[in-house]
Amino acid sequence: MKNTFLLLLLLPCFFFYSCNKRYEKISGYWELTFSDSSESSKQILHFEKVKGSLLLTIDEPEYGTLEIPGEKPFFTNDSLNFESMWGLFSYNGEYIQDESVIRGNRYVNNSSPVPFVMRRISERDLVYKIPRMNSNNERILTYSYAVPMLKQDGLECSSLKDSGIDSVTISRLVSDILEGKISTIHSLLLAKDNKLVLEEYFHNYDCNTLHSLESVTKSVTSTLMGMAIDRKLIQGVEEPVWHYLSDFDSTAWVREKYDVRIKHLLTMTAGIDWKSFTPGKANDDMDIYNSPDWIAYLLNKKLVDRPGSRFFYNNRLMFLQGYLLEEASGLSVNNYAKTYLFDELEITNFSWKVYDNGITETGGGLKLLPRDMMKFGLMYLNKGMWHGNQLVSPEWIQAATTRQVGAGNQDYGYNWWIKNYNTNNSSVRVCYALGHGEQTIMIIPELNVVFVMTAGNYFQTPQRLDEIMTEYILPALLYEGSSEGSTYTIPVEEIQGEYKTNGNEIISLKLSDSRLIGTDPSGAEFRLIQTSPGTYRVENSSMEVKFIVDTRGKVVMAEVYENGQRIDVLRR
Repeated sequence: MKNTFLLLLLLPCFFFYSCNKRYEKISGYWELTFSDSSESSKQILHFEKVKGSLLLTIDEPEYGTLEIPGEKPFFTNDSLNFESMWGLFSYNGEYIQDESVIRGNRYVNNSSPVPFVMRRISERDLVYKIPRMNSNNERILTYSYAVPMLKQDGLECSSLKDSGIDSVTISRLVSDILEGKISTIHSLLLAKDNKLVLEEYFHNYDCNTLHSLESVTKSVTSTLMGMAIDRKLIQGVEEPVWHYLSDFDSTAWVREKYDVRIKHLLTMTAGIDWKSFTPGKANDDMDIYNSPDWIAYLLNKKLVDRPGSRFFYNNRLMFLQGYLLEEASGLSVNNYAKTYLFDELEITNFSWKVYDNGITETGGGLKLLPRDMMKFGLMYLNKGMWHGNQLVSPEWIQAATTRQVGAGNQDYGYNWWIKNYNTNNSSVRVCYALGHGEQTIMIIPELNVVFVMTAGNYFQTPQRLDEIMTEYILPALLYEGSSEGSTYTIPVEEIQGEYKTNGNEIISLKLSDSRLIGTDPSGAEFRLIQTSPGTYRVENSSMEVKFIVDTRGKVVMAEVYENGQRIDVLRR
C-alpha cells in the first residue's frame, strides 16, 4: 500500500520530467521552407514549453505577419504535428536525427500535400523582428526626420514644418514604433496639400517593396466600377445585376430575377443567405472554394433580406463586381485597371492575384507600393483628378465616400468606410479604405490630408488605427503652436501635477520656493532645472525631461531622456 501511494506521488514528477525532455528537442526557433515555389518562401516557427504544455507561434516574414497562433502542437517520439488558421492547414513531420532537421508535409483541404523541411535558426538571425537597423546590423532607436525623396513617380514632396504639421508629435509616433511600443507597422506616409511630407518604413520594408492591400483592394475595385459607369460600359448603380448574367440563366439569382442592383454589391447589402467564416463550422466563405463554379455558387444563394435593407460584410460578393467589370469591358480586371487607372496614376509596379479558375481576387488580392497607395488616395482627395486629368467623375467620388448604409458605429459608402474622429475638442470627418492587418488609405478632406499605413497586425494585438489617429496624426495636424513643435515656453505652474510612468508608477511635480521639485515612486525628491523652452535637466543627473502640450497649450505628457536616449514617457 505504501509503495502504491509513493508511486502515485511520483507519477506527476515523472510525467513533467518526460515532457520537458521531450520538448527540449523541439523548443526554440525553426525556419520552415516549402518545396513548392508557389507557397510562402519560408515560415519561422517558435516552440516553447510553458507549464508542461507546448506552445507554438508562426511568423511569415515575407508578408510581415508575426505571431500567428499555432494550434494543437504535439511532439513525441520525434513526430511533430500541428495546425494553423483554425485547422485550415495541418502539418505532419518527422525529426531526422542524422540531419538535425524535420521533414514533412503540409495539407490544406483536399489538395496535394506540399513537402517542407525545418531547420533550427538562431534568434539573433531574426532581423525582420527589429523595426529598423543600420548598415552594421545594429538596432536604431533614435529618430531623425527627413523630407521624403523626390522621385519620378508623380508625387511632390515637402516638409512637416512647411506644411504646418507638428514634427514633435510625428517624431514621437515614429520613435514609439522604433522602440517596439507600437509593433508590426510596415510603412507610414502622410500628404498635406497634395505634397508628401512623411515617408517612413520599418521591418525590412522600403519604397520599392510591394505590400498586400488586403481589403483596401475593395475600394480600388469599386473605383473601377465607377469608371465603367462613367464610360457607360455599365448603365448605373440602379442596374439589376442579373442583366449581366446571361451565362447563368439556370441559377436562382437569374431565374427568379432577384432585385439585387449594382449598388447593393457596392454597399454589402445584397441580402443573400450567407454564413461567414466561423472556425470549426461549415461556412460559405470556405465552402465556395470547393465549388466547381464560384460565381454560380453565389448566384444560387437564397434571398433572406430585402436588397438594400441590411449591411452584411461579405468578401465573396466582390467576385461578382470583378465578373461584371470583365463582362462589361471585355478586359480582365487586371488589364482594365492597368489601362484606365494605374497607367494614368503612373503606377507601374503592382500585382493582382488571379485564381486558377480565372477569377480575380477583387476583394483582397491587390499589391501596391505605399507611394502608389498615396497617389490613389490623393486622386480621391482631388475629386477624381490626377495631374489635370479627370480619371473618375467627381459625382462618383462623392457618392463612394458618402454614407449609403449604416455599418455598426460607422457608415459605409461604395466599398469605403466613413466615420468621425473626435480629438482636441474637434470633430474630423474621414473616409477610408481598410484592409486586414491594418492597411489603410485615409482621406481627410477638411484638412486636405491623405494618410497611408501598411502593417502586419493580423492576429497579434487589438487594432491600433484609432489610437494612431487620435494620439498622433490628428493632434499633429490640428496643432496651432510654434513651427518648432510643442517645446515653446510653458508656464512652470502648468507643469505641476502627477504623471504616470510606462510602469504605471506615479511621479509628482510641484513648485517650492520657485523651484520645480519632483518626487519619484520611492519618495525621493529631485530638482528640475530649465535648459530651454519646455525642456528641463534633472539636477546631478544625465537625464532630461521634455514636456509636450496639446493644441490648447495644456501639458499632456513628458518624455524622459538619458544621454540622448528616450527611456520613458510620463502621461499626465
